[in-house]
Amino acid sequence: MFKFKKPLNSKSKKTKEAQYSKEQLKYQDFVYKNYFEILSQAKDSDEKFLSYEQFVNQFYLKLNQKDKISEFNKLWKASYDNFFQKQQVVFDDFVLAWTRNERFSLHDLVPYVSLSEDSNVLSTDLSAKNNDKTNLVFKHLNNFLKDYLFEKLKVIEIFPNVILFLDENSKFKLLFDKSVVENER
Repeated sequence: MFKFKKPLNSKSKKTKEAQYSKEQLKYQDFVYKNYFEILSQAKDSDEKFLSYEQFVNQFYLKLNQKDKISEFNKLWKASYDNFFQKQQVVFDDFVLAWTRNERFSLHDLVPYVSLSEDSNVLSTDLSAKNNDKTNLVFKHLNNFLKDYLFEKLKVIEIFPNVILFLDENSKFKLLFDKSVVENER
């Protein structure tokens, strides 16, 4: 017959859990600090930041045709849903993808930006090389992103709580807050 060990003193167990929670919260603040710093700096200089709503609305203005806007809405909704279901979203110049990164989570996947598509993961292709029917919308979208990222050097909230920008070395950076990892949309 097995003998069970005595349970830990409930008082010391609670103290240990409370201490762990404080440490965990402190670590999370540290890990997501870059996201909030860049977001704050970009928002302080209004002309440098394009929020998610501004991004979509600016693109509507660029399309300026009801049928194209309707097509874009359908495609963007699918890409938005697929992104938050941990699938890749492919653009002309970059790919938004997911990977495991122990800095952010031991269990959950986190988003990152890549220059190539992973063949082992489903993806939504928003690149301009897509089919003829949607090619014009995708071409406008990718040109819009190029203009705002490369020419105007904007920080773009490409999906809610996910910001994309170029650093001083012209390398893509993708930052996010913890709600993205925890999939709280």
